[in-house]
Amino acid sequence: MTDASLHPVFRFGRLAFALALLALLCAAAAAQRAKPVEIGDVVPDFKLTGIDGKERQLSDCKGKTVILEWFNPQCPYVIDQYTKRTLKTFGNDMQQAGVIYLAINSGAPGQPGSGKQANEEARERFGIRFPILLDEDGQVGRMLDARFTPQMFIIDGKGVLRYAGALDNAPLGKVIETYPPGKGKQRGEYVNYVQQAYDELKAGEDVTTPKTKPYGTRVKY
Repeated sequence: MTDASLHPVFRFGRLAFALALLALLCAAAAAQRAKPVEIGDVVPDFKLTGIDGKERQLSDCKGKTVILEWFNPQCPYVIDQYTKRTLKTFGNDMQQAGVIYLAINSGAPGQPGSGKQANEEARERFGIRFPILLDEDGQVGRMLDARFTPQMFIIDGKGVLRYAGALDNAPLGKVIETYPPGKGKQRGEYVNYVQQAYDELKAGEDVTTPKTKPYGTRVKY
């Protein structure tokens, strides 16, 4: 008597089931990897090359506060900030204070503001003294769900994401009253959320406003 399990039809069915199960497991793993980092999560290690040719790796910054700024030198919001407002000195001042301050450009090759030359010119034009890193395949940007420029992130000395969102509550210099009020301030007053979060972390306090809605120009992955 022939074992039915050996029949080609049954063998094909088992193979199809096994392949389908494998595909589901792979899809679940991919979805898990693709899930952006949330506030309170440890940020996975990453390594990017700067326009100066040097590699920077997050794990090398252990024990120090890291501020990441998503950057595009052709973004009107970035230009406005670097020529008129907070970012004109903010990054340089943070670096001077001992913070690891990094600008990251996740623009794909060929997109406006992408590439080494455009960012070298911007560094000189804006007087930037901190590294500008290129993330041309967009892996780091997608990992942190960086969608706009300028969009900001703070990572503490243990590698934990502590702030994500807008630099401040004033796109192009206009305070938006629907944004969260600053600590000790009235709604409608200007607040630099990154400075506020950094000061609280430095004082050993919880971050009052760990997440805000970013504004700016869409990152062109």
